[in-house]
Amino acid sequence: MAKKKTTKKSSAGGSQWQPEIKNLEHRIGELISLCNTLREENGDLRGKIQDVITERDELVEKNQLTVKSVESILSSVKILEKQS
Repeated sequence: MAKKKTTKKSSAGGSQWQPEIKNLEHRIGELISLCNTLREENGDLRGKIQDVITERDELVEKNQLTVKSVESILSSVKILEKQS
């Protein structure tokens, strides 16, 4: 069996892919840009999440101190009621 040569390299054949290649290059560039933008936004959001977590922890601590303070005040009021 003889092998057929199927290589068709002509200038016209190569140029038919040029618009598609350019389009794909453009789309890849857009995707890289989008990826960079999303990476930056993701970093910003992670920072904001950390800020919210820190704020929540501070509020929980303040709430616990307030509860203890109110309990102490109520205890003092009960003692005063018993004395009167």
